Amino acid sequence: MADSTVLHNPGMANVEVRGSGAEGFLQAQLTSDVATLAPGGVTLSAWCTPRGQVRNLFWLVRRADGARFSLVAPAGEADGLVRGLRGFVLRAKVEVERTGDEVVGAAGSGSGSEAFVSGRVGVVPAPGSAVESGVRFAIRPPGFPDRFLVLGPEPPPAGASDDEWRRLEIAAGIAWLTDKTRESFIPQMLDLDRLGALSFEKGCFPGQEVIARTRYLGRLKRRLYPGRLPAGERPMPGDPVRSEGRSAGTIVAAGRDAADGGYELLAIVADEVADGPLACEDGRRISLSPRRA
Repeated sequence: MADSTVLHNPGMANVEVRGSGAEGFLQAQLTSDVATLAPGGVTLSAWCTPRGQVRNLFWLVRRADGARFSLVAPAGEADGLVRGLRGFVLRAKVEVERTGDEVVGAAGSGSGSEAFVSGRVGVVPAPGSAVESGVRFAIRPPGFPDRFLVLGPEPPPAGASDDEWRRLEIAAGIAWLTDKTRESFIPQMLDLDRLGALSFEKGCFPGQEVIARTRYLGRLKRRLYPGRLPAGERPMPGDPVRSEGRSAGTIVAAGRDAADGGYELLAIVADEVADGPLACEDGRRISLSPRRA
């Protein structure tokens, strides 16, 4: 990737949770330990159903004042996330709203992306942290050493295709949810425990008993695998993975490789068939790679 590449993040939005009860409210709802997240801290987090299925996935940012939180989520999920969380506020002193912030993604192994970020917020955030300056703030998500998200009034500039940003997320093992995949998988199937988005020490949250039972009884039979698919029709989140004609899993993310027209993907696949021949719905062969350590 070019040193100065700036990537248009494909559709993220900022949901802000604020008020004197914001920390306690989010601590009781999310999978991550909100109470231990310091001001300026960033972590991947999720909100689950009572059955333990992930309904929303997002970057959780504790803002510099310590009292506000940003949930940076796929734009298509943001309004539903706001409505859902508001339904649990009850008497808590909490406000939940989607802001008008635009989101720009910047990536590069050299100084280009860092210059882009520092030019907007003054400094480059350390990994897993956020920096604020006026109406803008920038986050450097954990697990993305040379990738940034800048939130503010400016729309994303013309740059690389959405596929390039998707492939960066896929390389990091992150599969955002859509209407076709929401409320379909427990956190461990999406590797949220490995990605630091799931705490087993923080206490209760929706679905906690089901999620903990899976951990301690070792009943997880489907897991997240990276893979490749040859050129052809674009695979979509929710498309089935087949093993000898039978359903064996689900594609949860895909990004086109401009070099050969093929697709890098993430799929949740049954462990018992992961080493065998797999195909998408139209018969193209899916080649899985070993799971991330």
